[in-house]
Amino acid sequence: MQESRVVVGNYVSLCDTNDENDDHFHLCKVIAIKDEKAVLLNYGTWSFNIKNAVFKVLYQEKSTGRYTTQIPTKDLESQQVIDRLALSEADDYIDHYDIKMKSSMKITAKSVRQIRKLGLRHHILGKTFP
Repeated sequence: MQESRVVVGNYVSLCDTNDENDDHFHLCKVIAIKDEKAVLLNYGTWSFNIKNAVFKVLYQEKSTGRYTTQIPTKDLESQQVIDRLALSEADDYIDHYDIKMKSSMKITAKSVRQIRKLGLRHHILGKTFP
């Protein structure tokens, strides 16, 4: 069943579309499951090299609409980039359900290999996103 694949606390790869040719993903953490939807906190990086990329929580500035990893001084939670994905559509948008992270917020070597095997590439702030 779909629900068993979406696990609170796991990091997942979230593509922008359900197009099978969409190979860029956002790193997201499943922070909750509510009303048959996964609540996903987005992370971003400025690094081109996935092996060295440090991922940080992604924010969208209220005044400019700009995406950043810089922690806002006010209204922190309201500026976090959160997606809500129906569990019934998870397979259409998520290709990897359990990306392992190091304490440094870098993706582990094993997960990097799995991501590459899937043909996925991470979004890079300012380049491939937005």
